[in-house]
Amino acid sequence: MFSDLPEIKSFSSARHGFRRLPRPVFFVLSLSLIARSAWSQESPGQAAEPVTAPESTAADPAPQTDTPPVAAPENSAVNPTPQTDTSASVPQNSTASPTPQTAVPTATSVRSCNCVRLPTFARSGTVQIDGRITEAVWDLATWSEDFVDIEGPTRPRPMFRTRMKMLWDTHALYIAAELQEPDVRGSIRGRDSVVFHDNDFEVFIDPDGDGLNYGELEVNALNTIWDLRLPRPYSDGGQADDGWSIQGLRTAVHIDGSLNDPRTADAGWSVEIEIPWSGLQSLHETSQPIRRAVRDGSKIRGYEVLTQEQSENAVASSVAVAPLQIPAEGDIWRMNFSRVQWPVETVGLKYRTPTGAREDNWVWSPQGVVDMHRPATWGRVIFVGSPESENRGRGPVRIIRR
Repeated sequence: MFSDLPEIKSFSSARHGFRRLPRPVFFVLSLSLIARSAWSQESPGQAAEPVTAPESTAADPAPQTDTPPVAAPENSAVNPTPQTDTSASVPQNSTASPTPQTAVPTATSVRSCNCVRLPTFARSGTVQIDGRITEAVWDLATWSEDFVDIEGPTRPRPMFRTRMKMLWDTHALYIAAELQEPDVRGSIRGRDSVVFHDNDFEVFIDPDGDGLNYGELEVNALNTIWDLRLPRPYSDGGQADDGWSIQGLRTAVHIDGSLNDPRTADAGWSVEIEIPWSGLQSLHETSQPIRRAVRDGSKIRGYEVLTQEQSENAVASSVAVAPLQIPAEGDIWRMNFSRVQWPVETVGLKYRTPTGAREDNWVWSPQGVVDMHRPATWGRVIFVGSPESENRGRGPVRIIRR
C-alpha cells in the first residue's frame, strides 16, 4: 500500500533537504498525504493547496508572479502581439482560419513620385514644349525610378531604360520622359488612331483617385496622339470615349538619332507634355456622351455617338461630380505611365514588326497583370512646393512617401 512512499521520500529529501524522520512519524505523514491526494481527485472542481518551498532553497526555479499584462495606451504604437497583415490574401467573408498567416507577396508595388511646383520667378512659357528636356527648371524635378515590366519584378528587366519627371504650376501639369531606343520608328499618323500599335509612351490620370472618369494619353515617335476618357475600367463594363480631347494639350517629341532609318543606331527619343488643368475639367462631366471611334485597322475614320442604351453600362454615375480643382501642395493624384515596345526586324531599309509578335509593356508602377486599366494599382503623384527657398542649393528635392 505504500508503493508511492519512495516518491514521497524523494520529494521530501531532494526538494527540501529534510532529515530522515522516525518511522511512526513518517507513517502518519504518509497517510496524511495519501488522504489529501484522494480528496483532491474526488473534488475536481477544487485545486489542491500548493506546497510552498522555503525561500532559501537553491534548487527552486525562479518564482513567477501572476501579474496581468499591462495594456498599451489606446493610441500607442506598441503592438504587444505582433501579427502578420493578411488583409490582402484573406477575403473579408472568408471562412479561413483566423490564425495569422504570412501574406503571399504580390507582384504589384505602388510607387510614389513628387511633382515639383515651378518657382514663382518662372514665368509662363518657362517650359518650352519641344521634346528636348533641356530647360534649367527640369533640374528641379527628380527622375522617377526606371520602368519595370507591367507584371512586376518577377518578370525580366526591360531591355531599354524608360523614366519620367514632372513639374506643375497654376496653369498646367508638365511631363517629361526619356526612352532609350536603338531603332526609333513610327508609322501611325492621325489623332485618335490606335497609337499603341507603334512603340509609344502613355499617361494615365485619375485626379480624384476613385477609379472612375479617368483619362489616357498615348504618344508615338511621330508625335501622333490618342487621348481618350473612360467612365470606368473596361473590366467593369466601361467603354472608351475616343472623342474626348484634352483642351489645350501640347506635346513634342525629340529624336536622338534618326527616325525609321535602320542604317544608324539611335540613342532614343524624349517627350514633353503640357496638360492644362482646364483640359482635364471634362473628366468630371459625367453627362457627356460616349463617342466611339470608327476605324480601319489602326486608322480612324470618324466617331459615332452611342445611344443611351448602348452607353448605359459605360456611364459610371449620373450623380453630379464636384468640379476639378487645381492641385494644392500636398495633394495626391493617382497616375501611371507606360511604354509599349514591339519587337522589330529589318527588311531592306525598312523596319517591320515580326508576324505574330507580342508587345512588351514597361510601366512606372507595376500592375501585377497585363492590364493598365486597373487604377487601384497606379502610382501616387504628390504635388510638392517649389524648392526655391527651403531646398535651394541642397540638391534634388526629397521624395515624400505616403
